[in-house]
Amino acid sequence: MSQRGRWLWCVIVTKDVARDGRIFVSADDVRTTADGAVAFVRVPHGDRPERVELLIPAGKWRAVYAASIVDGRAVAVIEQNGKPYKLPA
Repeated sequence: MSQRGRWLWCVIVTKDVARDGRIFVSADDVRTTADGAVAFVRVPHGDRPERVELLIPAGKWRAVYAASIVDGRAVAVIEQNGKPYKLPA
């Protein structure tokens, strides 16, 4: 577990948030809020309280997936169109 979270997430965001349209976030959990924002959360552990590490407002993100620490690929996707999955450039 890192200081920020157990999992690596990739967020597809608008180009005004990140030039290449992606950011990688370390967090224990990811949640959506009632107003459509996405929150990356550090869950309570021992004396450490729950805390939102990053909040991206509605309209600034399109998708979130669990990402590989090796190459950033979506860990749940093995094949796409009959070929090994590769991230779009």
